[in-house]
Amino acid sequence: MPDPVIHAFFEERKKAWLSKELKSSKDEQKIRQKKLECEELYSRENWLRFAFENSYKRSLVSHVSKMTHPDTGSSKTSRSKKTFVTPIIFEGKCENDGLLRTGNVKGIDLDSTGNGTEVNTIGEVGALLSLVLSDGRRFYDHLINDSSYLDDFLKVDNLDLQKSKESLKAMFKEENQETNSRIKQVYFPLNNSGDYHQLSLLTNSGIVFECRKRLDAIRFGIDEEEVGKNTYEADVLTKDELKQARDKRRKNEYFDQPFDEIYGLTTIGYGGTKPQNISVLNNQNGGKAHLLLSVPPALEQRDVQFPKKDFFQSNIRYSHGREAFRALNQIFLAPKSDGKIPLKNLRSGRDNRLQQLTDLVIDSMWQVRRIAKTQYREDTSLLPRYQKIWLLDEFSELRQQQDDWLAELTTKIRDWIITGHQRTNKEAAVLGDAEIQFIQSFVEQYQEAFR
Repeated sequence: MPDPVIHAFFEERKKAWLSKELKSSKDEQKIRQKKLECEELYSRENWLRFAFENSYKRSLVSHVSKMTHPDTGSSKTSRSKKTFVTPIIFEGKCENDGLLRTGNVKGIDLDSTGNGTEVNTIGEVGALLSLVLSDGRRFYDHLINDSSYLDDFLKVDNLDLQKSKESLKAMFKEENQETNSRIKQVYFPLNNSGDYHQLSLLTNSGIVFECRKRLDAIRFGIDEEEVGKNTYEADVLTKDELKQARDKRRKNEYFDQPFDEIYGLTTIGYGGTKPQNISVLNNQNGGKAHLLLSVPPALEQRDVQFPKKDFFQSNIRYSHGREAFRALNQIFLAPKSDGKIPLKNLRSGRDNRLQQLTDLVIDSMWQVRRIAKTQYREDTSLLPRYQKIWLLDEFSELRQQQDDWLAELTTKIRDWIITGHQRTNKEAAVLGDAEIQFIQSFVEQYQEAFR
């Protein structure tokens, strides 16, 4: 009695072969004939004889060089054309490091490469050798270690068992590792020693197509009979459930199970119109694999930035108050003694312009406070303490209880107004102590608005 996994393997192959040959035929005679033909083709002895005779024509691999460059390969033809790349079997080690890499994806299949016309015949031999059997070891692992676990299955009348095993081992090309100029080399530095490895990067086809399988399960759902067969399907809906879920969402109705949608997928093709020329797994998937969206994050457009060093340098510019600064300068330059403009009007105009500049500071203050929670970073901030108290919500109570920070703030606002007046006017009026003191006292009237 063969291993149950091997038995299931042959049953699946029979089912697939009959489905392909019969399609939707209802001719009972043809159905009987094809079933007999299928049993003959997939009888243990016939199938194994074929495998023993032809397995050397293909190579069992985990990483397929043809997915990087289709002209490469591991056949005698590739060697004669100087496009040979050593077939690699590397399964890696499973570690809880959070990386999607060889060894960390469970249940992936090995692949095989060779003549594309033999992908559905000899290719099946590679699929058998990569099976994970009931004891947790792969078929080929038993072969390599000369285990007796498979002896009963591999025994065929009139054939030497040991020679039969050796013929299957021909799919493992144990040769010196060779790369090719068509497979690009990448320099990998070794620590800080100045030395490096020059390595060729190959694609693990098992991971590529397992990714497609899982994405398709999320996008289209799975058949009822597939439920529970794979570890990742705990969160995947059946096809009927997914249809119901999307219908409920469209109608804005409640659905009791969560489901995912994958957006921005790109499909990549390997092998063009002849996917069989790449590998068995590539042919089984029609030469198509999915690529997840990988683009830089879409950054939110920020009209207001929280200041890092100084609010008055980064958030409120002199150009914002240019009109008020220029009007204020005209008032300071206006002659006071000729009586053309009443002194009352000049004072009113001065106060209005100072009010305009003070409001500009207050408006900008509220804009910064609104975004403080999301943008402020304590570890990178160089703001002076009085500005932190002024702008951050966490200091809201302190703002009400203390006044010393207000003295620093009002002085800073006074200096900002004076400097802005000087920088925005080519012929700025020279301000005396009286004007400076007035501006200071004017700003101090609005201390409560700054809290």
